[in-house]
Amino acid sequence: MKILCILLPHFPIMCETIRRPAINQRPALVFNSSTSRRTLLDFSPGLGGLAPGMPLERAIALHGNAETISADLPHYRDMFEQILDSLQQVSPLVEGGTEGTVYMGTSGLELLYPKKDDLACEVRRSIPAGFEIKMGQAEGKFPAYLAATCSLAGECTVLTGDPGSFLAKIPACHLPVSAKSKGKLASFGLTTLGQIAALPASAMEAQFGPEGKTIHRLANGMDDSPLLPRTPREVITENLELESPTSIAEILLAGFECLLSRTFASLLSRNMGISRLDIKARTVNGESRGKSIFFKSPAMELKTAIKRIGHVLENWPQPGPVERLGIRITGTSFPPSRQKSLLPQVKSTGHLLGEISQLELKLGGPQLFKFKEAEPWSRIPERRHILTPLNT
Repeated sequence: MKILCILLPHFPIMCETIRRPAINQRPALVFNSSTSRRTLLDFSPGLGGLAPGMPLERAIALHGNAETISADLPHYRDMFEQILDSLQQVSPLVEGGTEGTVYMGTSGLELLYPKKDDLACEVRRSIPAGFEIKMGQAEGKFPAYLAATCSLAGECTVLTGDPGSFLAKIPACHLPVSAKSKGKLASFGLTTLGQIAALPASAMEAQFGPEGKTIHRLANGMDDSPLLPRTPREVITENLELESPTSIAEILLAGFECLLSRTFASLLSRNMGISRLDIKARTVNGESRGKSIFFKSPAMELKTAIKRIGHVLENWPQPGPVERLGIRITGTSFPPSRQKSLLPQVKSTGHLLGEISQLELKLGGPQLFKFKEAEPWSRIPERRHILTPLNT
């Protein structure tokens, strides 16, 4: 299948730049504060010596003049989902990888986009302005990804025929394999895909086991992993600006109740409930916290959803006074159906025991028995339990 890979480099920092254009005038570091240790998530293009996942303190030591921004993970996820929704208008076969990486099935789209650059132009129009876009098209997801990484901003690299010459000089670090295998490849001096492709497949399997076959196939541009299209979703988003920042859980709960009341009217008119709800709180210092709430059975009443949010708020402390609340409903479904009993006249346990007693009187003795503990401490298994009549 022909696959188009769409890369949006530095996705988190681009999301922040679109929301706050002033950031584009100076270097910035986006850090993840969801864990006890603050780590670098993304950084402005052009800043050298940085890598996602490194400690924030080390990044600041290298670029002390850069502005630090707490990562707004719910916002980045929202932006990425919106982009996927928009791209599904171009092709129904869209798979979202990590945030900023999209795979699109393009087989059969030649009739809709007959000219060479028509599809690429339509993709650019579907993505909000401000994002850098790189595209690559090939037979398979991995070759398409490599083609996209080698493209210039705004361009699309198309691989046709044997991709061996194109892949030969690609660094082996791009392989989607374990860190242990990458280290082992480096220890063998295999730094490019061309060097790996030149080796026999049996030699790779002998050194790397089953993963060696995958490495060899990918190095030769062969990737038959299937495209996993996402299901089109219905998304309902509501936001609320608080009159004054607060950390009081009761006030926050009242704010979420106000947001949910706006959506329940339309959902209940369609006899639908909420199966997944994402709540978001943004503090005055710019930090955002998000939480996903799942319902085993769809919440069909406002009271049910608010009770669940209340339990979440009890164990969800905020890093400061909250100035903005938001909800995003990404899962809606109909109430579960209940099958009626095929035997509506099933008798109660007491009634059944009475019928059993009448039967035993007619037959002259007990007919049904049950196990009962006698001497559970006994070392002889036969003495631990005895059979007694069911009615005793």
